[in-house]
Amino acid sequence: MLTRHINELSLRLERVEDVGCMEVSGDELRRWYGQDRLSKTVWRDIKERWEEVNDEVPLFVGKSQDHYVFVFGEGLMADPNYSGESWLVNLENWI
Repeated sequence: MLTRHINELSLRLERVEDVGCMEVSGDELRRWYGQDRLSKTVWRDIKERWEEVNDEVPLFVGKSQDHYVFVFGEGLMADPNYSGESWLVNLENWI
């Protein structure tokens, strides 16, 4: 990952903590990570980077077509029996 991409991702994750949410396109994520598809490795890395920003509150993700919305998870609960029906999902479910 290029330094400028690391910085952009870090800024956006900080935005989640500051504002409550942020969006990113699948194309951006694939470009930043230099991959053709968004594998579990990508989601693990995003989780680790989120934990550098805030290790107490979970990060929730919603997907619409090829865009992702990351949401500050304070006050949100994840269904431990996640069935794929919910739009917002704890990032843990993507790993």
